[in-house]
Amino acid sequence: MPLSDYFSAERKRPPCENIRNKLKDCLYFSDCYTRDKKSMRECLEGGEGVPDECRHLAQQLYLCKRSVFDPRFRIQGRKDEFTDK
Repeated sequence: MPLSDYFSAERKRPPCENIRNKLKDCLYFSDCYTRDKKSMRECLEGGEGVPDECRHLAQQLYLCKRSVFDPRFRIQGRKDEFTDK
């Protein structure tokens, strides 16, 4: 294998990166973050001005993170793969 092939390989993405990025984007454009100037964490904990889509993504991120550590999901696969609908 040539050395250039070794270094040009794509980096391995961390688990749940897709969902995490979608949640960040959703919260970034929410009224809670833009209008009220709260942090993203405060927006998720408070709940006012956060769209239902962001709440759904937060739940999906929780399930994805849980599936990384749960041995049952070694067979079933991570939840990250099913959220790109």
